[in-house]
Amino acid sequence: MSTKLSTRNRINEKLEKIKAIRFVDYKLEPIFVNVKSKEIKSFRILLLNDTEKVKENIKEARRTDGLWTIVTNICSKEDDLKGFTAAELISSYRDKNQIEEAFKNVKSFINVQPFHVWTSTHVRAHYTICVLSYLLNITVINILRKGDTDIKSQQTVYDILKKGIVGKISIKNASDDNLKLILLKPDQEKILKLFQNEGIIEKKYLKSMNINYS
Repeated sequence: MSTKLSTRNRINEKLEKIKAIRFVDYKLEPIFVNVKSKEIKSFRILLLNDTEKVKENIKEARRTDGLWTIVTNICSKEDDLKGFTAAELISSYRDKNQIEEAFKNVKSFINVQPFHVWTSTHVRAHYTICVLSYLLNITVINILRKGDTDIKSQQTVYDILKKGIVGKISIKNASDDNLKLILLKPDQEKILKLFQNEGIIEKKYLKSMNINYS
């Protein structure tokens, strides 16, 4: 392959990448460049933007410049009562960004690993776990924003509660383990109060889960 053809191919690849190949025409003029006392063969790019081909391509592109199209197989309401209007389709398309952000949030929150599920029941269960975890995380975030607290991150809440408020006591030669409420730390008490969940450490609630209060 000649040097000129190779250079043209590289330029065309760049123009293709930025989707400008149809709107730029040029020719390569051979030149010699002095580099460290050596003459190196190179090319000067001469733009030819006044060609009829370029003018016609620009004219054609201007007809749809700034416009975008949604292609869907969903029926319109004119053909099917269960279909969508044009406004509803556009709104749903724009909402996809919120859905994508929600799933990013879920992945960072519960460290979801790939689930290899196929049946409708399993898919629904996986989806339900993701939605509920997202709802929980967003609820925590909103409460932190509204609450008068120095805790600003939901991750801080999880880290504090992860230390545990219920301990398991195992007795040697005994078949059963006992659950016992651990003395709450001030930051844990603050979180329970902030989320109005002080009731989970009341005797009647703990007793229902076989947790020893005393």
